Amino acid sequence: MGILLSWTVATDSGLLRIFGGRPMQNRQRWLGRVTAGSGVSTGEPLVLLSCDVPIDAAMPSVAGVECWLGEAVGYAYAASSDFAERLLINQMSIPPRHDAEFNEWYDTEHMPRLAALDGVLSARRFRAVAGTPMYTALYYLRHCELLQSNEWRAAATTPWTTRIMRLRCAPRRMVFQRSPASVSEPNAVNDAELM
Repeated sequence: MGILLSWTVATDSGLLRIFGGRPMQNRQRWLGRVTAGSGVSTGEPLVLLSCDVPIDAAMPSVAGVECWLGEAVGYAYAASSDFAERLLINQMSIPPRHDAEFNEWYDTEHMPRLAALDGVLSARRFRAVAGTPMYTALYYLRHCELLQSNEWRAAATTPWTTRIMRLRCAPRRMVFQRSPASVSEPNAVNDAELM
């Protein structure tokens, strides 16, 4: 099983064409913004739909919708994400010559340190099957304040992390809050719904 992430700016209309009628598991709708990185203007409101799909699922194509399909890799702390209020997505590519070190760092230091924090409900990592960047990490959080906490900074700040951060290509960070609306209910995003 893999994960399909699809997002667009401000509206569900294109997402509904991708997800309508598809068999999928664990479908979730999130509202958020890009907080750092490339590919989408920082601060634009986004609607994200995620679901678990067979890894051989056809990659959807709808104008104005970015899709990313990945297979699970490496470390996973997969407790229930049902009670998560926030979802942090970190995406990046890494030069092939540093791929082994990157995966070792993520699996033995970075993700275990963050997943151990009180308030992290689940942490999973994926490698692209279709779409870019090459890697995506998902952190399901009890609340957003954790991302600004001293505990988070301490867990995420190590000499090895500093080295890896310099090697990343096209990093993107997105923070979302769970949407109360279901995927089947069209709903434009407004600033009151975000953060």
